[in-house]
Amino acid sequence: MRLLLCLSLGAGVLLANESLLSALKQEQFRLEREHNELSSDTLKFNWLNPIEGAWSWNKTENSLNSNKETGTFSIVLNQPVFKSGGIYFAMRYADASREFLRLKTQNDQQSLMKEAIGLGLRYQKTTLQMQRTQLQIANAVLDIERKKEQYESGFADSSDLDQALLNKNNLEHTLLELRRTRVQIAREFESISDSSLETLALPRFEMMDEAAYMRASLHVKQQAGALEKSKWLQRANVSNYLPTVSLNAAYYHKTDEWSNNRERDEYQTYGVRISMPLYDINRARSLELKRVETLQESVRLQDVKRSEQKLFERVQEEVDFLHQKRTISLENFRLYGELLASTKDLATAGQKTTLDVETLENSRQTMRIDGEIYALDAQLALLDLYAKMQGEI
Repeated sequence: MRLLLCLSLGAGVLLANESLLSALKQEQFRLEREHNELSSDTLKFNWLNPIEGAWSWNKTENSLNSNKETGTFSIVLNQPVFKSGGIYFAMRYADASREFLRLKTQNDQQSLMKEAIGLGLRYQKTTLQMQRTQLQIANAVLDIERKKEQYESGFADSSDLDQALLNKNNLEHTLLELRRTRVQIAREFESISDSSLETLALPRFEMMDEAAYMRASLHVKQQAGALEKSKWLQRANVSNYLPTVSLNAAYYHKTDEWSNNRERDEYQTYGVRISMPLYDINRARSLELKRVETLQESVRLQDVKRSEQKLFERVQEEVDFLHQKRTISLENFRLYGELLASTKDLATAGQKTTLDVETLENSRQTMRIDGEIYALDAQLALLDLYAKMQGEI
């Protein structure tokens, strides 16, 4: 089903991308991405040991005036070059960790953008609700005039007039609450965006098929990334109990001075070392723990997929329901238009009053606004999906 329910009330043009967020929020995410890249690079090359350099100086004094000074300079390297696949597994784990962190940051950013877009949609919806309430107040005023004429003519009692006044009073209180709600929405929006709600043009969402949603789901991708990380970590853990081949090399320069004599000694060493743990009491437990952790991530992935499928079904049902309500409102708008045309003719003939014409016109406009509100509600429902799809907002 391809269904488009949207409404653009803004006069400006602002795409739903990172620019929707405030400059401070954008800088936070930029630094988070930079941190993720640096930490992933560090993790990827963490298997490379540093080359160590050292210099020392010592002086020995004794009662025979045979003082001795010794200076030593050395460069030492001890580097594993083979760990039964452990080096490769560690690098692949770092790559998987990098992708996982990228997805996490993107998910966090889109969640914040969802909040900003949701506030924009709610602001527009509240504005429409205010317009609708103002039309209802106008009708309530007309009803009071009608009831007042009927009361003065003896065709209605005071309770009918009281009820009309009470209805108008309730609607005015509703309008005040809506104004207050709109101000609160604006304040929340200002905390995460530098844009103006008055000139904000929001994106238009449409219903996609389930397969497309599942392919783009950030939650599914992120959990799949967690599973990939766990698999490579499990393999790297196994290699810890297998043979490791290391190369070692060193350069030493030593100088001894005593009694106006100086001796220098310079030499290098290099070699190969093969090692592996012969016995570790926790070996079986450690291997089993990593296996269970990988199984946990696999089960979580299946659970996330199931949750995402149910979310898609819920949103699809809700959007379809709102589409039906919007269709009914638009049909009522059309029927009210026909009724309004005939009422105007009757008013011209003197069989209806201008109050009847104004009341019908106001009621007709509320039907139009209802249709627009249902369209915004559909956009809010679809936002739940698009905010979880990679690169969609």
